[in-house]
Amino acid sequence: MKSLAKIVITSATGLLISIYALANQTLPATYAAAINDCQIVKHIALSEEETKAWLKIQSLEEQMKSIHQPLKSVEKQLSGYGKEIEELTRLAIQETEQTLYIDKELMKEQQIVADKLSALMTVHEADFEVLGSLGEQISAEADIFSDTIEDAFTGLDYQRVEIYSAKEGPNLDYCSADSMM
Repeated sequence: MKSLAKIVITSATGLLISIYALANQTLPATYAAAINDCQIVKHIALSEEETKAWLKIQSLEEQMKSIHQPLKSVEKQLSGYGKEIEELTRLAIQETEQTLYIDKELMKEQQIVADKLSALMTVHEADFEVLGSLGEQISAEADIFSDTIEDAFTGLDYQRVEIYSAKEGPNLDYCSADSMM
């Protein structure tokens, strides 16, 4: 779709501008904290390269959000068609221990709905491919980033690593008041 292509181009342009700006400005202070049972076990300052890698992941995630947002209504339609096909199939095929009854009229209706689902998928196939591609990019970048900071936490017992800026601090919102004591 043309609108999706514009979003991708705009997002890619935004990414290039962000990378250029990063090359010419001071990077924000960024940290990683190893967290176990809602307690910070260790925190480190990220290097310039690690910070750039983290910001690239964040940029790709923003692109993913901007592309995914318009597709939410399509996903609802696809889900609706899927449920409708399931229901028509359930109604069209009646089976007992001795008999099998197939309602051909309901099967025709089911095929019409399946054709609508297929047509909708065809129209948006490129959109979903772009999302898949971005997902793969994010995954690859996250693996690289993970590998770069992994050594800093070797030998520690932790459940997660939280990346944060000096302004924000690590996000411990998922911890209950009881586990913080």
